[in-house]
Amino acid sequence: MEVTKKKTKSKSETGHMKNLMNFEDLKARLIALGGRYNPSRPELQINQLEQLHQEAQMVFDRLTTASTFYDAATNARADLFEKLGPMATSIVNTFIASGVSAKTVEDAKGFQRKIQGTRLKGKDTDANIDSTEANAEEPATNGTENGETTEDKSRSSARLSYDLKIDHFAKLASLAQNELLYQPYEPELQVGALLDFLQQLRTASTNKTYADTEIEAARSERKRVFYHPENGLVARALQAKAYVKAVLGTKNEDFKHIRRIKFRMID
Repeated sequence: MEVTKKKTKSKSETGHMKNLMNFEDLKARLIALGGRYNPSRPELQINQLEQLHQEAQMVFDRLTTASTFYDAATNARADLFEKLGPMATSIVNTFIASGVSAKTVEDAKGFQRKIQGTRLKGKDTDANIDSTEANAEEPATNGTENGETTEDKSRSSARLSYDLKIDHFAKLASLAQNELLYQPYEPELQVGALLDFLQQLRTASTNKTYADTEIEAARSERKRVFYHPENGLVARALQAKAYVKAVLGTKNEDFKHIRRIKFRMID
């Protein structure tokens, strides 16, 4: 399974910030118009635009915080899972060197194969697990089935893959814990260290789940506040610009400045 770390900021993320900055610029220019800006619609009046701007700023700040948490949780989980495969190999080799039974070694190798996403031909018949882990990081598409998008399915499959690997490592650690001959001198391979690493894996997985939930909620709120087709920040900005155009005319110098303030809808 490929582990994925945080991505760089996309152009769309910069576009959201630009919309917010431009809305503040527009609001300042509307205030500067004084009595010439006097729309009858309450939603376009300065006090309402000010409230909308404050709400949008709060949403933007929430998403910034959520993104920071998401990046940290994603990287922390990725770093730990990069260590998981090599550690499983070291544990198996320690079993072999310890002189444990062939059955115990085979059991340890079975957990190792599942952790590393491989299987021994003719031996490992857990097809469902292999299929889940092999497909966990496939790119998502926009299709839907029974109300669930392919992206949702991919995310769910990826999480299941991580959870399964944690479960396999827990069983490998338990095997070591209950084997009297498993007594390595290396601190990182001793049972206490294995159990500590297991808890780190579980904590990292839980933090990633919380981070996913929070960033999805923050993005949903941003979509509502920024891009609602009637009441969103961009819609209000375009409506306010249309009012100024109607009142002042296209040749007015103040309108020319306002016309150059750009907004765009972002999915």
